Amino acid sequence: MKRILVIATLAVVTLAGFAVYESASPRRGNAATSKPPLVVVMLENKSYSRIISSASAPYLNDTFLPQARVFTNYFAIEHPSLPNYLDIVSGSNQGCQKDGCPRGTYNVPSLFSQLTAAGISWKAYNESMPSNCALKSAGKYTPKHNPAVYFTTTTDCATNDVPGIPDAATLPAFSFVTPNLCSDMHGSGGCRNPTKHGDDWLAAHIDPLVTAGAEVVIVFDEGKPQNVLCAVVGPGMAPESVSMALNHYGLLGGIETYFALSKLGNAADATEVPL
Repeated sequence: MKRILVIATLAVVTLAGFAVYESASPRRGNAATSKPPLVVVMLENKSYSRIISSASAPYLNDTFLPQARVFTNYFAIEHPSLPNYLDIVSGSNQGCQKDGCPRGTYNVPSLFSQLTAAGISWKAYNESMPSNCALKSAGKYTPKHNPAVYFTTTTDCATNDVPGIPDAATLPAFSFVTPNLCSDMHGSGGCRNPTKHGDDWLAAHIDPLVTAGAEVVIVFDEGKPQNVLCAVVGPGMAPESVSMALNHYGLLGGIETYFALSKLGNAADATEVPL
């Protein structure tokens, strides 16, 4: 069921320096190829309340969020990490309820196969991954945060699932960015103060993408509680706070609408995240 989003013109309160609205209108273009590159950066295991106004996250709170459309009522779907990643790219956890589900298992469409079929360029960037489309953990890389490797329909995984961090000068139409186990705030990569480490990583890598004209989404996979931060900065997008209830399925739906793709799984009935 497709939801219609109505823009609210009256600010009702102020939060962290930007106006609070009940909903926001998506910005749409006439064709996927005419839109700014879309970059989704996935971070780990922090609830909304643990990030907002945290002294360990000055870049997020003082630089990114004041210029962002912030979704204050955004929720992860489940625990642990991997099922949420599968939800975001396929509209379902595909029966996976743990981090140890086997790679290359799911013969179903995903966002990656949709983009390939539509001729839309994409890359999944994985910091510290030892080689393209790596199926085994290595150092600070873990496949459970790299959803492209779980789908047999990702026929171009060896080409498009790559190590490293995106270059603002050579962005594809869509990028799915996974920092390593220190940089994603997970805390299992042996780094001290993972929130600060992740915030420093964002400070080093996000602004060049924004300056280059990309639309950048920062989102967390899960938390305790499950209300997690999701925020987007893009060309011509005014800072605002959006309070309507949203979740990972709605993020997939928003990405699919952004690129004029059909809705997969539970994204079909979810309220879209307006991108």
